Amino acid sequence: MSATSTLDDRQFRASIAELSKISGKTYVDTFKLAGAGPIIKILAKDKAAKPAAVAAIKRSVTRQAMNSFTGSVGQILSSKDGKMWFRSAYSVKKRLVFDSGPSRGWHLGDREWSDFQVTKKERTKYISAEVARRKVRAGMLRMSFMQIADSMGINLAKVSGGVIGGATKARTVPMPGRLGQGSTTVSGAQFSMVMMNNAKAVRKGPHIGAGKFQPGYWQGALQIAINRRGTAISNDMRRGVFKDIKTRAQRYPGLFVQP
Repeated sequence: MSATSTLDDRQFRASIAELSKISGKTYVDTFKLAGAGPIIKILAKDKAAKPAAVAAIKRSVTRQAMNSFTGSVGQILSSKDGKMWFRSAYSVKKRLVFDSGPSRGWHLGDREWSDFQVTKKERTKYISAEVARRKVRAGMLRMSFMQIADSMGINLAKVSGGVIGGATKARTVPMPGRLGQGSTTVSGAQFSMVMMNNAKAVRKGPHIGAGKFQPGYWQGALQIAINRRGTAISNDMRRGVFKDIKTRAQRYPGLFVQP
């Protein structure tokens, strides 16, 4: 979403135009309440944007640190088979500290053993501090989508699509500037929307393997959200939803008001 691209929104635009005629609202108002709002909500509710649980954060940080950690005086390395190595900062050679199984492990020299103990303590402090740091920032990606809605003047609580889980938590996340921004412009019959999300997770996408990212994930998610919204409106029209004021008021809050 942070890169320039072209999306196929013909069905979506046509649906919004038709809905605008039915509701008697301007295209812009209809677009925000029935179009942009639900689309942004779909992205914010995406499982990849869900704030991680503290337990999951702790497991992730601990696993990474236990596999490999570099401190001020050395590096500790572990393998899946239970072996552990230590490399002092003054040496290029790593030495086996603990073998797999019940073995007591290799003997390190006095200086190496002392450095190993220092590095273990540093690793423990790092895990605690990193878990705390990630806990505070856990809802940043979800908040970036909510920022887009804010800048477009859209109250996500008043558009269809259900409740955004973790929204309250996301609102408390300290943000490094405005990661999410959105705007709309109208000139005659032309209408355009700009959505920019500079959150790191949006630029790279979620993990798909060891150290690899899925490129274009959020670009695809945006296209799917647009398609879903356009299809939903088209289906409602075909099924005659707009003939029933109660149903349409519930389905499109803000556009249709129940008398």
